[in-house]
Amino acid sequence: MYSEINNNFSKMSSAKNKLNSAIISNRRRDQNLSDRKDFYGDQVNMSGESRISGGGDVKIDIPFAVKFVEKPIFVFGGETMDPQALRVGSYPSISAFVCEWITEERLPTSVFYTGAVVAVSISSGDPQSKYILHYNFSGIGFASPA
Repeated sequence: MYSEINNNFSKMSSAKNKLNSAIISNRRRDQNLSDRKDFYGDQVNMSGESRISGGGDVKIDIPFAVKFVEKPIFVFGGETMDPQALRVGSYPSISAFVCEWITEERLPTSVFYTGAVVAVSISSGDPQSKYILHYNFSGIGFASPA
């Protein structure tokens, strides 16, 4: 009977040690993630809008309010400020792309993305209409740039 109690106690001690080890491992993982966020940044978004008069092509300088440590993902959408000017069959078409990244180098190996030049093209639609380009840049960065 004594050996059975001792055996159960050994199993409980082993289970307790494994649980403690898992808890410590999770705390280390959480601390490592926290440390990496402090060093590498966190997922951040930078959104904005630019007003565009008429159709055609235009370039827009967009300085970021954050510093990205990797090239951010760029998404956009458009809006008309004059919905009465919309005609079936001649809806405006908007396209936008990053034609230049504005970067800041920190030697020896760091590059921060601090802005972008976005080329916008609006075709069709009324050439007198006014449009809004909505944009979002998303990636790993620092919300409070250093």
